[in-house]
Amino acid sequence: MLTVYYTQGGKKYHGDEGCPAFESAQSLWDWDPPEGHPDEGPWHGGYAVRRVSERFAYSKAGKRPCLVCLPGRRIPFPATSNHGHQPAEWIARGQLVDVVCVRCRIAHWRDVWEVDGDVIRASGISMVKWPCASAIVLGVAEQSVYAELAAA
Repeated sequence: MLTVYYTQGGKKYHGDEGCPAFESAQSLWDWDPPEGHPDEGPWHGGYAVRRVSERFAYSKAGKRPCLVCLPGRRIPFPATSNHGHQPAEWIARGQLVDVVCVRCRIAHWRDVWEVDGDVIRASGISMVKWPCASAIVLGVAEQSVYAELAAA
């Protein structure tokens, strides 16, 4: 189990207490008073650094992984359900066309005709390539796979 560091004021947790992003954020918060603190009263400190398990930092404190010291880190504990987002082969005319998400679709207007003054529109549905954004957010698919597809 990974031990991580965070403060109450930040939005990220860090794998190393010496992370440059962590130190920069701490220096920004050091002399800022918390909300509700009277303007005339002295304030000399920032938030205390907390050392906890990654599970606690993510699930209980609501923090996300630091992009500097934990690059490419996925959400540590993916959802128990994929909510229907899973890969499937899209086969057309007996050939594999692509790998798509079973649940995601994009509806759009495909064609417009004018017949005797009436406008007729035909809708279409497009499949969404795997991994879809929802699968990445849910932790069903890895973001690195998405980055490889986007680069291609």
